[in-house]
Amino acid sequence: MRIPRGTTILLRVTDALLTAVLLSAVALAGLVIAAPLTGHQPFIIRSGSMSPTIGRGAIAIIAKDHLDALQSGDVVTFQVPDGATITHRIMRVTDVDGVAYLETKGDANAAPDPSLTPASWVLGRVVFSVPLAGYLLALPSSPLGIVAIASLVLCLIVAHAFLLSVQGGEHRRPLVPRAG
Repeated sequence: MRIPRGTTILLRVTDALLTAVLLSAVALAGLVIAAPLTGHQPFIIRSGSMSPTIGRGAIAIIAKDHLDALQSGDVVTFQVPDGATITHRIMRVTDVDGVAYLETKGDANAAPDPSLTPASWVLGRVVFSVPLAGYLLALPSSPLGIVAIASLVLCLIVAHAFLLSVQGGEHRRPLVPRAG
């Protein structure tokens, strides 16, 4: 049996894609598991208000230490009373009747946020972000996302197995050695 032209290339592509999916899953799991162990917390950025610094779909890793030393220019994640979590840059820190308040603004926004934010609402200071990784992290949280991931992996495995069988052709080794 003649091996079709391009089979080796397709086999290498499926190998690379399976490896990339596996390494991405391991890296993402490592990030999400390691962050809390080091006193950090991952957050998915769901809006574009911090673009281009932190784009929509990024994972922002926040540090919960040194929150008493926040200053202008720091990017912080805070939670407002309605439960929304916001990541914005501090424009200035001000003191109102002995309580620290922050004037915040998204980098993509033209004006600062309409009201001052109490420093006590701050969950942490952003130490770094991973672009687009939040999309991958959010994917398995919905049934459709789980089906999409499972379908992708299954298709890659089936394609890989098919290409191996075509490439092997008549040179397949028996599963059980021949007696004799």
